[in-house]
Amino acid sequence: MHPSFLSKLINGREPITKNVIRELRENFPLLNINWLLYEDGEMFLAEKKDKNLLIVEEPEVVYMQRSDDPFGDVRSLLEQYERRIAALEERVARLEGKG
Repeated sequence: MHPSFLSKLINGREPITKNVIRELRENFPLLNINWLLYEDGEMFLAEKKDKNLLIVEEPEVVYMQRSDDPFGDVRSLLEQYERRIAALEERVARLEGKG
């Protein structure tokens, strides 16, 4: 489905025919046709019964988080590294026969 055709549909310059609905279902299998025609339900279907359809869900992206502690992330990272270093030092000591 060409973007200009979709634009015409959205702006009401093209009628929504049975063929258009069929194409929409083929090109956008998770689009809820009832939502499109009657504003009933959610815009997208929760799941698709088509076993050949691969659905990739991307994680939510957080661009900016407010925090009372501006160094919290750095502090957390340092603590992780300190734990890793301590664990590595312990392993080295065992390997050298000191532990």
